Formats: sequence, C-alpha cells, structure tokens
Amino acid sequence: MNLFQILEVDPCSDLNIVIDLVRLVLNVIRFGIPLVLIVLISIDMFKAMTTGDEKAQKGAQTKAIKRLIYAVVIFL
Repeated sequence: MNLFQILEVDPCSDLNIVIDLVRLVLNVIRFGIPLVLIVLISIDMFKAMTTGDEKAQKGAQTKAIKRLIYAVVIFL
C-alpha cells in the first residue's frame, strides 16, 4: 500500500514535498552521523597510537566503544 493511497492526497501536493524532505533528512541522519562517528573514532585512535601512552590508548578505546554504540543506535 502506498503512502498516497493511505493519505488520499495528490502526488504533486505540498504534503508530498514535505514528506520527501523529511525522508531526505532522516536518511542523512541515518547514514551521515554514523559515518562521522566512525571517522572521529579513527582520528582518536590514530592520535592515541602516535602518543604511545597506555592511558591515552585505553581512553580512546573507551570513547570508541561508546561512539560505536551511538552509531548503531542512530543507524537503527
């Protein structure tokens, strides 16, 4: 069943434009934010590895795990 059949609106109406815009925004959020979080994880891990500090590496790992969880939650 199509959304237009449920709402019984003209496919060229203003509501269609709003629905398409909301769908676009949600897709950007769903795919963009996890991608940005993965890039940030990579940057943090690279910085921690170059310093050679064990404490910094543990902190980066903890932050990376949290960001991965956030990325999965946002994607779902």
